[in-house]
Amino acid sequence: YQFRNVIVGGFMSCVGLSLGMGARLRGGARDPRLARRVVKIAACALLTTAISLALYPEAWIYFGVLHFIALMYLISQPLLNRPRLAAALGGGMVLLYWAGVPPYGWPFEYLADVLPSYTVDFVSPSPWIGVVWLCIALGQSNWLRSDPFGSWKYAALAAAPGRHSLIIYLVHQPILFAGFWLIGSLLA
Repeated sequence: YQFRNVIVGGFMSCVGLSLGMGARLRGGARDPRLARRVVKIAACALLTTAISLALYPEAWIYFGVLHFIALMYLISQPLLNRPRLAAALGGGMVLLYWAGVPPYGWPFEYLADVLPSYTVDFVSPSPWIGVVWLCIALGQSNWLRSDPFGSWKYAALAAAPGRHSLIIYLVHQPILFAGFWLIGSLLA
C-alpha cells in the first residue's frame, strides 16, 4: 500500500509540476491544447473503466489515475496563474487529509451501494488534489526556472518519454501482466 502511494504521489507530482511549469512558460496564457488533452485523457479513462468492467466485474475501475488526472486538468485551471493560492489550498488539503477530513475515498463513500467494495485502481481525491496543487506552485517557483539538465547531451532523449506519457501509461499494465503471466507459466 505504501509503495503504491509513492507511485501515485510521483504521478500526481508530475501532473502538478507540468501544469505549473506549462503555465509559467506560456506566460500565464491558457493552453490552447487543453480541451483536446482533457478529452483524450477522459476517453482513455472511460476505456479503462470499460475494459476493467469486462475483465474484473467485481473490482472495476471507477476513479483511477486517468480519471483523476482529467479532473485535475479541469479544476486546476483557476490556480495556474495563482501559485501562492495553489500552495495554500494544496497545503490545506494535505493537512486536512492528515486530520481525517475529508476521509479517504470521499466523495465515493456516498455511492458505496452502486460501486464495487474493491477496485483494481482507485485514486482518492484527498490528499492527491493537495499534492497536485502544491506542485503547481512548485512548478512556477524560481527554484525550477533553470534546467540543470538542459545542456546534457542526452537531454532530448531523456525527455522523450514525457512527450508520450499517456501511451506509456496505457501499455505498461498489459506488458507487465503478460510478463508476469509468462514468468508464472515458465516456473509452473
